[in-house]
Amino acid sequence: MEKASVLVFGAVLALALVLALAGCAQKPVADISDTVKVNYIGTFANGTVFDTNIPQEAQIAGIYRSGRQYRPLTVTIGKNQVVPGFEQALIGMRVGDIKTVTIPPEQGYGKESPFKVAAIPLLKNISRYQAVSRIVIIPRSLFDQDHANVSVGENITEGGTSYTVELLNATNATLLLDVPIGANITLPETTWPSMVLNETDAALLVRQDPVNGSTTDTALGNVLVTVTNDTITLRLPFQVGGVWKNPQYGTGRVTAVNATTAIVDFNNPLAGKNLTFQITMLDIQKGNGTV
Repeated sequence: MEKASVLVFGAVLALALVLALAGCAQKPVADISDTVKVNYIGTFANGTVFDTNIPQEAQIAGIYRSGRQYRPLTVTIGKNQVVPGFEQALIGMRVGDIKTVTIPPEQGYGKESPFKVAAIPLLKNISRYQAVSRIVIIPRSLFDQDHANVSVGENITEGGTSYTVELLNATNATLLLDVPIGANITLPETTWPSMVLNETDAALLVRQDPVNGSTTDTALGNVLVTVTNDTITLRLPFQVGGVWKNPQYGTGRVTAVNATTAIVDFNNPLAGKNLTFQITMLDIQKGNGTV
């Protein structure tokens, strides 16, 4: 009886082992074109956490942001949706696997470049009085979108400003700015009114009238406006540690400021650093092998 029990127990154990091995074999392995979901914790060489998608870990590290959505990161392997080193680390993982990988700058956010550090003038002076060309030339296709039935000599209104149609050909429409003396217009790249003081066939003489001490949005960002006699001074309000977002330059960090200039670093804050990620594989959806 005891021998039979041992045999039965051995058979059950063997069956359990076979089932366990079969279960492992059935777990898919992440590969190119698969879409995976992972949790991660990113740390610098000194152990400081710089990013994570796990809210509890973010709170512990003191980097939790209330406006951020903390949820599993979804990545389709091969589509370059994350840095190369992180993507390569996903290949070969199974659901439930936890992997720790250290990524050098070449496989992360690249090396720091001195060419991405710029000296940005804080001040820009412009004359309060401007000569503005009355002649505006736009592509005929753009003109026809709203004025297909307009003929030469007729008046049109765009953005609250009146124009006379001077010439139409297959390529362009030539318009003449038609603003009476004493009226206000808004010049390109400004937000304040400018009064028309005089006009010729080709130009308008205008006086810009911003409010002294006001702030306004420009192509360079939000600026402080100062009016001194015939000069308008625009000052960018940079502060060390601040972030400057600009459509032309991108996003940079202000590293130094003096009376006339700010030094802005446009390198990614993670550039030039070895980054360690602890990655937990949560889900794998198999792709078709191509991306």
